[in-house]
Amino acid sequence: MTPVWFYQVVLVSVLYSFAGSVSLKTHSRDNTLYVKAGNNRGDNVKFSIKDSGHAVNCGPAANKMDFSWSPKILHPSSKQLTVNLDMLATVDLDLGQVFLNATDKMAPDTPIFQVNRTGGCQSLQSFGFKNLSCPVKTNDTLKTYITKTQVPTFPEGEFIITIVVYNEKKEMFLCLKADITVQT
Repeated sequence: MTPVWFYQVVLVSVLYSFAGSVSLKTHSRDNTLYVKAGNNRGDNVKFSIKDSGHAVNCGPAANKMDFSWSPKILHPSSKQLTVNLDMLATVDLDLGQVFLNATDKMAPDTPIFQVNRTGGCQSLQSFGFKNLSCPVKTNDTLKTYITKTQVPTFPEGEFIITIVVYNEKKEMFLCLKADITVQT
């Protein structure tokens, strides 16, 4: 029987051959193992060690961010939902527009839920991100989270959620895309 470490070495070797220079690090908050490539082809490669889901950046490459949630797969029996956001702000944010689009993974071109709201930094604070300082300035590092104990009931399925936030100057503050699975 082949030892587990052999498969880990093979995986890292394969990633190294695809991505150029590879470095591994563990995210201190949620034990996520990141594989980061120097040539930016592998910047979004992540391996989850813990039961958490991760969104990908759908905005400019300069928008470095980690958006995650736990548990990865939502169940009606989930007692709490924790959402984390770590990012470097590339533009200011006080007021702006928030766009949320939810689609079924099987029909990604057909929205099942959409939100288009005026909001901004203080809207995020009122939603529960209490340790967020407003207004956000360019080059601020955001490390915030929210824990909800009243988890809403969602229909079963696999969904694609896209969230885009623009500031009052119509500059993109954040764009993230997440694959969400709900099982009953």
